Amino acid sequence: APVSNSTFSLVRDQRLHPLPAGFRMIAPTQTWPLLRSPLFSFRGKLRLLLEPWIPRQVSRAVDNQSIPDESVKSFVVRRFGREAFDRVAEPLLGGLFVADAAELSARRALGPFVELEHRHGSVLRGLRAAATSASGTARESGPPAPAQLTLKHGLGSLIGRLAEEIPPSWPKLGCAVKAIKPERKQKRWQIETTSGIWT
Repeated sequence: APVSNSTFSLVRDQRLHPLPAGFRMIAPTQTWPLLRSPLFSFRGKLRLLLEPWIPRQVSRAVDNQSIPDESVKSFVVRRFGREAFDRVAEPLLGGLFVADAAELSARRALGPFVELEHRHGSVLRGLRAAATSASGTARESGPPAPAQLTLKHGLGSLIGRLAEEIPPSWPKLGCAVKAIKPERKQKRWQIETTSGIWT
């Protein structure tokens, strides 16, 4: 399926604001787009840019891991400030993982960023080092892959395409599923929806 580099937009003050250019999930890699963005207050922008001067977390062995785990909220607030969590990480990661971002494991959801802090003492310093070391390879092999990929016409196009392939009598579109139960004897599933039960 065709893919495109997606531009995330987030709601702030009842308006959609795109993530500043160069934003890598939770980390700004370009200064001017961040400074021009209405998504953050001046104080929030300054806090994001001060990340390289924030001390790294002291490593203690936890579950045989050299990098201690913490919540996404704890990691993002500690490295980038509260606005970065409230205005980017919480809606973005909460949507991607369909979960409460405050309860997500930083090691699981933001593993590469946690590793950058561990190795370089700073996420932004680590991203800069990675970009520098990859620049020669990028010139040889073409531009780097985008940070996020999605279907060209949005994820809804996947559902539309699946609906086209399924026999017309089978799908029940436009209704919510309330329960899915196995019918072991018949080796099939019973699906209870807001418009009835079907198997």
